[in-house]
Amino acid sequence: MLSAMVKALQDWNIEHKLFSIALDNASMNDSFMSSLKENLVERKLLPSNGDLFHSRCAVHILNLIVQDGLSAISGATHKIRESVRYVGALQARKQRFKEMISK
Repeated sequence: MLSAMVKALQDWNIEHKLFSIALDNASMNDSFMSSLKENLVERKLLPSNGDLFHSRCAVHILNLIVQDGLSAISGATHKIRESVRYVGALQARKQRFKEMISK
């Protein structure tokens, strides 16, 4: 993966312009970033004194937060879905439900 990234940076002629990279939170990306930075520092290609800013992908972080929230309320959402199925299964239940909510 490292060699493919370095080759892409060279092909695009941006290896000496890189100062930031965004990746998801996969643990292998931490070691990848270390290797990439080491490679670029050895070749003196990083601007800003050899610093490389590694940012986590905000969308991935947001997805993790949402998934955690959904798992926290999964019991309640299951009960709501089952209630909707129960009421919607028979016309008499639907009618009774409509009467109850109109009061």
